[in-house]
Amino acid sequence: MANPPTYGRHLVTENAQLGFSSIAPAFWRTAEKLRDKAVKQTAKQSQPTHWTIHSAICLYHAALDCFINEEITLRGALTGAPLANGYQIQGMTLRAEKLDGFFSCCGLAGKQAIEVQRRTLLLTGLRNRLSHHWPEMRDIRDYPVQVIDALNDAHIERVNTSWTAQCSDVRLAKWAAEIVRAFVDEWWRIGRAPDAMDRAHWEFGLDWVYPSDQPVPKPNG
Repeated sequence: MANPPTYGRHLVTENAQLGFSSIAPAFWRTAEKLRDKAVKQTAKQSQPTHWTIHSAICLYHAALDCFINEEITLRGALTGAPLANGYQIQGMTLRAEKLDGFFSCCGLAGKQAIEVQRRTLLLTGLRNRLSHHWPEMRDIRDYPVQVIDALNDAHIERVNTSWTAQCSDVRLAKWAAEIVRAFVDEWWRIGRAPDAMDRAHWEFGLDWVYPSDQPVPKPNG
C-alpha cells in the first residue's frame, strides 16, 4: 500500500487556495482519443490491431483508479466525513480489496453489482500484465491466464500470434472502456444523489459526471 505524498509549499501567493487535483477525466479522454484514432486507422484491416491499444487500456485503468480516489476525497469534502480510512483505500492498488473498501467507505458495502465488479477485476488483471510486462522465452501459444480471461470476456477470436500482439486489438480497448463506463454508471446509480451530481459539475465536467452514452444535459446559464 502506498503512503500519502509528502507536500511542500511551491506556489508564492498571499491567499490560501483549498482544493484537490483531479486527473481521472484527463486519463479517460486521452484513452478515448487513442482508441478513436486506432479504430479509424484499422478500419480496413482484417485484424484490427494498433500499437496504441496497450497504452489506451492502461489509461482506462488509470482513469478508474483515479476516479475512485477522487470520489473518496470529494465525498469527504461534501459530507465532512473524516478521510482516515479513505487514505488507506486510496493507497491500495486497484484490486478486489480496494473495490470492496471503496463501497464500504461510502456506506454501500454489498450493494455493488457482482458482474460489474467481476469484469472490473478482469480489466485490472489485463492491465497488470501489460504495465508489469514480464517477458519470457517460451511457446507463444501460451498466454498469461489474466490475458486469456480478458480476451474471452471481450469475445475476441483466437489468432496465431503472441499475447501482446493479440492485446493490441482495438476491440479490447472498447471492452476496457465499457468496463470503466459500467463501473462509473453503477456508482452514480447507487452512490450519488442527483443534487450531489449537480455540485460535482465543477470538478469533473459533464462528460465525466454523465459517463454513459445517454445525451449529456446542458448546464443552466
